[in-house]
Amino acid sequence: VILIGQSWGAVLASLLAADDPGLVAAMIVTGPGPIQPTRRELVALTPPDSLHLHDPYYSNRQGNDLANNIRTHVMALMATQYGVKLASDKEADDFAGYLNVMVNRSTVYDTSRIRQMNAYNGAGYYAMVMTVHSFRKVRDPRPKLKDSPIPILVMKGQYDNQPWGFTHEYLDLFPNHRLVVFRDAGHCIFCEQREGYLSTIREFLREQDSLGR
Repeated sequence: VILIGQSWGAVLASLLAADDPGLVAAMIVTGPGPIQPTRRELVALTPPDSLHLHDPYYSNRQGNDLANNIRTHVMALMATQYGVKLASDKEADDFAGYLNVMVNRSTVYDTSRIRQMNAYNGAGYYAMVMTVHSFRKVRDPRPKLKDSPIPILVMKGQYDNQPWGFTHEYLDLFPNHRLVVFRDAGHCIFCEQREGYLSTIREFLREQDSLGR
């Protein structure tokens, strides 16, 4: 298979590539999140000046701080530590939809291009919280991924909200890589430069097809 992962989808793709590399013909990742367990020191890694990368105008933290309160923090704590739903699925999912709206401001270069979302769309709050919590138990895949022969296309917005160090680790682990930086785009490249995003993927897929992958 050829895996395509956006943000934490890239994290999941890296775990599959480590567990079953023979299954993965190639990988395409966009704004890749940190390979788990997270190496916090990578946050401080400075990107090359030639890439002209910048922080987005809004951060994930700002969105989380605006959306969360004591009740939502306790909701997450009760779910992850005790397996208890303090709020109903509907209330929790409504909150997750609202949280997504707040955090989405950090995913674009131009906030007028934020994809319109229904804040009450059954966002799966508890599934999201428990998935993130499960990352703490992930066995480090890096020894299996080091010098992986799997070809990988890494796409990053110039204003991506993911630190450069997290992206660089994918380039380091997968030497057969191609990095494409999209100017005037954020974490959600598809939201702002749809045609360029899709054409880059198609070009990579055609190349893999010509190589018999």
